[in-house]
Amino acid sequence: MITSDELQQNTRVLWGKENTPFTKNDYKDLNKFQGNYTPIKFVIDDPKIFLIPENVDIQLAKLTASSENKPFPEYLNFKLQIQTSLFMNRFWKHRNGRVNESLNFMIINLQGIEWSELKFLNMEYIKEILFAMSIYHFGYDFTLLPHKKVTDETFERYKLFMKTFQYDNTGETIPIASKSEMKAVLLAIEYLHYLEFFGKKHIKQYMVDTTIIKEFNNWFTWQNLTSEEKNQNQSLVDKVNVFKTTINRIPEEILIRFGRGKAKGALTKLAREHYMYWNYSQTEENFENWMINEYGLES
Repeated sequence: MITSDELQQNTRVLWGKENTPFTKNDYKDLNKFQGNYTPIKFVIDDPKIFLIPENVDIQLAKLTASSENKPFPEYLNFKLQIQTSLFMNRFWKHRNGRVNESLNFMIINLQGIEWSELKFLNMEYIKEILFAMSIYHFGYDFTLLPHKKVTDETFERYKLFMKTFQYDNTGETIPIASKSEMKAVLLAIEYLHYLEFFGKKHIKQYMVDTTIIKEFNNWFTWQNLTSEEKNQNQSLVDKVNVFKTTINRIPEEILIRFGRGKAKGALTKLAREHYMYWNYSQTEENFENWMINEYGLES
């Protein structure tokens, strides 16, 4: 796990086009769910972060250049640059099966690395580093959600809104969700949101205790705990067990599961419609481009 010292000394996050630091104030000022693409660039310039052993020839060349008071060629220094975009507070737009409607890219540039050293660059580990860089450098908050939570006030607003939408354009009656159904819809959508980003590992802990993924020190501590140490936090274990039960009780009319105990599933048409009308009733936006329709299904 990368340390805060390594992040401070050997990593940077830049505006993708302007090549200037992308700061916590920059991130704070973004309208994160407006649907704009924000180009950003991650830069890592220390091969030891990937456990790449020191290249003896390059070290000797640096010593020679220093002793002869000559500049060392920049292209021989290790550097990994990843250019991507923030979209809807994620690192790119999730296509949800609509390939032509996506703008997904991750441009990776490498220098100062030998062909034989490529084996040290594991993409899953690179994803972990990008997340660590994000929360460390610009205070990335994955836990932000575009939709309103279900409260007495927001649900009354929803019911009032739905009184004007009794029928769809085919004349069919539009179903209105109960408060418990709407809570289940939002929970299912948030669950798929976490699954798509983190995979199935520990996401219930992240959803129950969001401080783990919001602060770098908490993230670093969590990543360095053993499985036994993680299970020693009885309060968190109890909350996770309750949360698992809540997830498992989401009706199949809202979330279709594929296999018992499997961390994968898909929203139903009814769930997507409930979510659309819920958001229209609260913010006049549907946030369709944010919603994850499914996770873990065979393509």
